Amino acid sequence: MSPATEHHAPPTGPSLYEQVCRLLDAEPDGRLPDRAYVLPRPPGTSGSPGDPPRRTHEERGERARQTLSALVAVENPPSRVDEAERRLQGQQLRPFHLFRAVQTLDGPDTARAAALGRQLVRRGRTSVGVTAGIALLERFGGTGDIPLLSTVGLVRDLTSSAVRALDNLDEGAAARLWLPLRLRGDLRALYAEPPPVEADFEAVRRWFGDLPAGRPPIGPTAARRLAEAVDLPGLREAAPEDTRAAARAAQMLATITDRHGGDTEIRACSGAVRVYEALLGRVPALLRADPGAAPTLVALAVELRTGASVLLDWPAGRREELLERLAGQLRSALVSDTGGTSPPHRAWARRTLGRPLGPVPDDIPLHVETAVPDPARPGAVETRIMLYGRPVVAELFGPGPAGDPSHLLDGGGLRATEEPREVRLAEAYCTEGCCGALYVTIRREGVEVVWDGWRGAERGATPPAYRFDASAYDAEIARAEEDRSWQWPAWRTARLIADGLRREAVRRALERWELCRPRAYTLEDRPDVVVVRFTHQPEAGGPWLHFALHVPDDGRPPEEAAETVLRGIGERDPKETATVCGGSPAYARALGHAWPERPSP
Repeated sequence: MSPATEHHAPPTGPSLYEQVCRLLDAEPDGRLPDRAYVLPRPPGTSGSPGDPPRRTHEERGERARQTLSALVAVENPPSRVDEAERRLQGQQLRPFHLFRAVQTLDGPDTARAAALGRQLVRRGRTSVGVTAGIALLERFGGTGDIPLLSTVGLVRDLTSSAVRALDNLDEGAAARLWLPLRLRGDLRALYAEPPPVEADFEAVRRWFGDLPAGRPPIGPTAARRLAEAVDLPGLREAAPEDTRAAARAAQMLATITDRHGGDTEIRACSGAVRVYEALLGRVPALLRADPGAAPTLVALAVELRTGASVLLDWPAGRREELLERLAGQLRSALVSDTGGTSPPHRAWARRTLGRPLGPVPDDIPLHVETAVPDPARPGAVETRIMLYGRPVVAELFGPGPAGDPSHLLDGGGLRATEEPREVRLAEAYCTEGCCGALYVTIRREGVEVVWDGWRGAERGATPPAYRFDASAYDAEIARAEEDRSWQWPAWRTARLIADGLRREAVRRALERWELCRPRAYTLEDRPDVVVVRFTHQPEAGGPWLHFALHVPDDGRPPEEAAETVLRGIGERDPKETATVCGGSPAYARALGHAWPERPSP
């Protein structure tokens, strides 16, 4: 049966839009709900034995396109809402099928398509019918459709589709729908409900300036949505003298650039360049009003040098100009701060400013350097690889940060040999098995080194093969491997302990104490503490416990601190001084160990 004649039982009852309006009328004080509404499935929308067999995504997308094309072609689309829902209902369609189908409609009547979209959204009784209308309004709608989309977006099954359509019409409206439905508790109370920008811009400025100081306790996506909700670019441009709001803007922008949890939200932030321009144009005034903003600005400088912000749509030469000026202003502000012990994030800022911070020229084929995150912000130490001035991992792989230098640099992962080797440049934050990884094959061909055979690039991208002069390539990899300027004492101590755990004498001692799988590392939020971790499992398949030794940086040279730990492992059972940090609570009690209230990392 063709899409034009395939029918299913008509749905009955009030439309989804009508149901949401009734629920909103019942909300106290006219506030938005704490969570999106879950509406009951209307009668007549369940599957039936007559439903078609499961089809491929391509087949379903094509049938959706044919159905919508036929519906848009009639002269009075609003009269065909019931018929549209009957046709769409049995096609096993997901939102991406419908959005893709609408985007591939060939030259439809724009007014007719928009009219059908509005009627489907307003009168549709099924998620698939309303989603089809939302998809039509994304492409053919206008700003007058924002209230309609914002209302049906309060249905859980429709929120993501409505936010997508609103993003195309008005990012601020999309953010004001997204924030209250995604943030919970105290975070919602703080960040989810700024005054409407169109109603009172001055009230928005005051609200934003009164947000708590310091790093926002929200993730990059929520930070981007908040920036859209308050029109952060316009806010900074309209109030350049407001240093309090500038400090909040710097923290918000730095949060948007975080790669913790994956994704590169900064690339989705349409006003990012304007925020950078407005913010970095007044750095001296900001530092005078808030000296504590310096580490955040250093983090932004690192981002502008090798992070995803390099990929924004910058006017020619503007990013380089801003970065060079910013680095100079920050060095002047922090050069006199040399006395006493500084907090970890300020020590990190001074150490980072001691390294090159100017732009990486786009005529250099390959540049490799290690980027260390501000301890006040979550994140991993990354091996950032710049190909002709562009960060290759940020450009090709969104789900996670660039790889750890322990593998790519200390382990010689980027060295080129005549035998081709597939090298993992990045892994998804949730692990490769969940959301993938980025690979490239590296091989030496005579006087050249070749990078090709890319695997795992985002959205099916096919990067080109890169060819490098072999001598220049070897020199750059050797320089990056020998660079220790990014390392801090505790990280160096952890690395030396990790190396020492492979010594034969230390391995024998661990076997004697019935310990296995040892490792040493520093914590993201406590970079001045080394964690040495072991597993105690005397019998295969039996109960087990994790133990952790915490070694704070006490000012000793890393070599001395590491040797003290390794010598102690040989002389005394680490289980006597380490703390339990995982495993079986019953087994811990049986061995006389206290079980922690909250197991440590």
